[in-house]
Amino acid sequence: MQPHVVILGDLKDIDNTVSYAVLHSTVYYEAASFMDAVDICMKAMFVFGLDFPAAAHSTWSFVQRAVYGLATKYDRVPSKVLELMSDVQ
Repeated sequence: MQPHVVILGDLKDIDNTVSYAVLHSTVYYEAASFMDAVDICMKAMFVFGLDFPAAAHSTWSFVQRAVYGLATKYDRVPSKVLELMSDVQ
């Protein structure tokens, strides 16, 4: 099971969300904010050498490259992500 960000609370009232976390297998990491949860999730995927989930591969590839500035020889970066990065810069 891939680590993923979990939002606990009422999505209709996102300002009063109870908490954020990262769930990986049977381990639950609480996070202070959504961005902290994304940070924990990204770092967990790198530490454990996990591939990004297929359904969110482009999103995580963008975060890896654009936010963290990380590139590895194992990356499979979709061309749309590279286009978006060049448009943003």
